[in-house]
Amino acid sequence: MLQVERVVGSNIVLARSHQNTKEYVLIGKGLGFAFKGESTVQADDPRIEKRFRLEDREEWGQAQELMKDLDPNVIDISDRIIRLITDQFPGKLNDKIYLALPSHIQFTLYRIRNGMEILNPFLMETKLSFPKEFEIASEAAAMIGEA
Repeated sequence: MLQVERVVGSNIVLARSHQNTKEYVLIGKGLGFAFKGESTVQADDPRIEKRFRLEDREEWGQAQELMKDLDPNVIDISDRIIRLITDQFPGKLNDKIYLALPSHIQFTLYRIRNGMEILNPFLMETKLSFPKEFEIASEAAAMIGEA
């Protein structure tokens, strides 16, 4: 049994074990809606698609701090992008992507909205060397552009 600490967005929940020894980020489609108002969740709940454990207290604090400042729309876009990636590249992604990608996207949107130029001197090399990855990144950019 896990104690729901915070509903971060429609698909992400921060939770901890009842013994307060382990902290988790739980991810699943609509998971945030499912646990609004609920204080506990079974660890094997079928709605949980991904679960990763935050290794230490500092990491838990950083995750909570990061999540509280993230726009829920950015979290949802990040989730869609991660699903796109995992559909094209089956296998395990590093769990930190669930925190790093939304943070990266939010800062990128901030830079764009504030007229800061974003240049990539390796854009053409990337496109030629990694065509499939570049295509996915282009789709991700379109999703972000809709935000």
